[in-house]
Amino acid sequence: MTQTCPRCGSEVTLEGASFCPACGASLSERPGRGRGRRKPKEPQHKGRGDDLAKRIQAEEREAKRHVESRKDARRHARTVQGAIGFDEVYPDGICRVEDCLYAQTILVPDVNFMAARPDEQNRIWNLLCALYNSFSPDVTVQLTILNRVSDASGRYDQIKLPYTRNASEDHLVDDYNAMLREQVAKVGRSEIVRDRYLTISVPARSHEDAAVALSTVTSSAIEQLRQIGARSRALSADEYLALIGAMLRPDDGPVPTLEELGAGGVDQKDAVSPSALDFTPDGTSGSNDCWRAGASPSRAADGTVSCDMWYQSLQFRDPFPSTVDPAFLGTLVRLPIPMALTIHVHPIDQAKAIATIQKKLSFMKSQESHEGKAAARQGLDPVSGLSLTLTQNLSEGNQTLDALLHGDERLFTTTIMVTTWARDRTRAREQAFRIAQEASKRVFSLSVPRFQNRDSMNTMLPFANDYMAWHRKLLTTELATFLPFVTQEISDKGGVFYGNNQLSGNMIILNRKRLAAPMGWIMGKPGSGKSFAAKQEIFDTAIAHPDDDIFIIDPKGEYAYMTEVLGGQTIDLSAGSESHLNPFDISSSYSPDGSDPVIFKSAFVTSLISSLIGERSMTPKTLSIIDRAVTRSYAWARAKNASERRGSENEIVPTLTVFWTLLSQMDDPDAQDLASALEIYVSGSLRTFAYPSNVNINARIVDFNMKRLQGSLRLFGQLVATDAVWNRTTRNHEAGKRTWIYIDEAQNFFDSQAALDYFTKYWAEGRSYGLIPTGITQNADRIIHHDEAKHMFSNSEFVELLSQAPRDLIDIQALFNLSDEQVSHVKNSAPGQGLLIAGGSVIPFRNEFPRNTRLYEIMDTDPNAAEEKRRQARERRRG
Repeated sequence: MTQTCPRCGSEVTLEGASFCPACGASLSERPGRGRGRRKPKEPQHKGRGDDLAKRIQAEEREAKRHVESRKDARRHARTVQGAIGFDEVYPDGICRVEDCLYAQTILVPDVNFMAARPDEQNRIWNLLCALYNSFSPDVTVQLTILNRVSDASGRYDQIKLPYTRNASEDHLVDDYNAMLREQVAKVGRSEIVRDRYLTISVPARSHEDAAVALSTVTSSAIEQLRQIGARSRALSADEYLALIGAMLRPDDGPVPTLEELGAGGVDQKDAVSPSALDFTPDGTSGSNDCWRAGASPSRAADGTVSCDMWYQSLQFRDPFPSTVDPAFLGTLVRLPIPMALTIHVHPIDQAKAIATIQKKLSFMKSQESHEGKAAARQGLDPVSGLSLTLTQNLSEGNQTLDALLHGDERLFTTTIMVTTWARDRTRAREQAFRIAQEASKRVFSLSVPRFQNRDSMNTMLPFANDYMAWHRKLLTTELATFLPFVTQEISDKGGVFYGNNQLSGNMIILNRKRLAAPMGWIMGKPGSGKSFAAKQEIFDTAIAHPDDDIFIIDPKGEYAYMTEVLGGQTIDLSAGSESHLNPFDISSSYSPDGSDPVIFKSAFVTSLISSLIGERSMTPKTLSIIDRAVTRSYAWARAKNASERRGSENEIVPTLTVFWTLLSQMDDPDAQDLASALEIYVSGSLRTFAYPSNVNINARIVDFNMKRLQGSLRLFGQLVATDAVWNRTTRNHEAGKRTWIYIDEAQNFFDSQAALDYFTKYWAEGRSYGLIPTGITQNADRIIHHDEAKHMFSNSEFVELLSQAPRDLIDIQALFNLSDEQVSHVKNSAPGQGLLIAGGSVIPFRNEFPRNTRLYEIMDTDPNAAEEKRRQARERRRG
């Protein structure tokens, strides 16, 4: 007989039952007339308040249940595509991991944490703590450090210089490429390309909802990483697929783009998946510690498969050390081993975290009481009789609770795992052993997650979806101690070789054109190799960028021979030379701001005259006189051209002689005094710049050789040549060409304030015209104390610091915000060694160029080597 409960409506089938087993009501009770407590009234606003919170919790539980069910389905999938833990990557770079879980990955460039100053290290660490604290409990974060071994043959093809079809140049290209081939042979097979990624996943009902949620979270993360010094960005869809393919098929070549996949009708998962996955090697014997990806057409006698890739994962397990060295992760991933180190981070709601810790502490307090009473019954001290483990757990629990309640700390569920791979199982196991051995030095215990190979694979992949069963809870400061930053590397597409990273040994391949501000400096004391470094870059630029023009301001004549070998034009400027360069040459686009070019030229002429007669002679009245004379000079030229109807190709341009003549005609004593001071440069022995230009500066490579210019006339010549390059730069800009200029002895411009004012303006405005200037100096002390220099350095993202004089190191360290360790690389360093500052990277480098080549002889400026060559030549003639 079935009865119905009058209170809850449940059906009771028990024979002779008098009470409802569900709610305890009497079965004889009538609705509304039962005995006992009166049934409470229904709330007036049923469906709100508590019901809303219950609905939110129910949806969260349902989403979590769905994700767990999908994980379980992938654990039992019978196809390769079904086992891999994602569904689709959208064109905007968002990945649908599961139906209700979406992820996006950010590329995180490296930061020089270990070489930074202590205050900078603290700043980076605090910002990393703030980044982790900024994530809400519904967000899961995965940090991935990926080590990939570069392909030596492909590496050489990417960086080798092209042939120019000029026999003499191609002979030098052979020398250069032989050096590159040797560098690749040294580091190519063991060179590790290291990348960091931050993957963020959020629950969402649709791609549209996920796009809104991820946009907010990733934008905030990118901004916080930028403050750390890592110029991060979200991966595109093609880059995301390439990353997945690089982890599942490390040696199988590039992954097709979305466009190529769509055109070929190929599924995304087919493009990134290996042809086969085997998660049960030796599973029957209990040695299920590896998994295999790839086809298996033939198996060798020793059990290895040549076309397979073997993977082994290791998980960080208890015990964790009480303190973690911030350099630990850097030391681990610096091993020359392919690996993927992943840290899954899931923030815990602060209230739940506090409640959990309090509940555990309450349990441990109860256990403490029981152990104390047991010790007392045995006649022992209740305190000393407590177990050491319980005492430690109580102490850690109290500290954790205090940090959560009173400190800027949050609690995170964390999984740390590292996976390595190799072509054969033995090598994969050996690599895993080396990783575990390195971790054990820092008191970390790494274990193989046996029979969890599918879970290990999907936990490794960048989906921020943790499959592992064991987790560790860490506070913010404990988590941030696992710093992902190791050593900055530069490997630009289309770049050229600048040497080897002294910390990693990897090749430094830089493309200055990719820098936001490619202006730069090469600084080093005599004998440090600065001229060699400049010549190497000039040669690289001439061959690698055949459409660009190159100009060299050469006060000592060091670049003339190289210019000649490269088929350029050398212009010898001296007091008695027949080569003339007119400082009044001007182009229609001469003014950077688009104003009257004569106004800009007047400032330049002021700089010229200041370099000749000295700063003290330049009074406000003198400046007005010079400006008036410049304006009259160009007015005279315009009238002359108009009267003779000359076209733009053969029009008359004023000269220093015209300027001096008009100056002499002014009825002003100061103008007469100025004309007298300039007479030697117009009609005297130093009149080389008083004539119209008669030299060819239209060659692609031009060297202004000023070796025979002395005294103030050398700075005068440097200014005139620099201004001539500016004219060419403006014309090149209109033609869509880039212009490079190398200014040796750049410190000379800092001897005259007027010259420095022009030089600074030239430096600041050049970028808009496609100009890439490089200042070269051996006298840093004559530059770094100027306020203008600080502005110029702030506008320069390329600085090559070679060995510096001890008296300059303190100022250089302050100017570039270098740490003591970074300064050590430019303190009494060998020639060709120093620091390369490019963008936000500061990399210690060494550049060891082979000496037994024709190219080295051309670039070498060592006087001892030149003397030795002359001695050997004399001995050959005598013999």
